[in-house]
Amino acid sequence: MPTLHLFMLEVKCFTLHWRRQNRVIFMLLFYTSKFMFINIFYKLHRYILHFFLS
Repeated sequence: MPTLHLFMLEVKCFTLHWRRQNRVIFMLLFYTSKFMFINIFYKLHRYILHFFLS
């Protein structure tokens, strides 16, 4: 039964790789959302300041 063993090994490697990829994707999403939030907040703040000062 070497084929099954190889298959299991491949599956294990794939899941490990997938997990790592997921973590990277999650981190990227987290950072992009953070930067987007900061950007939106900054723009909003500028808009509010402009609105109140004028």
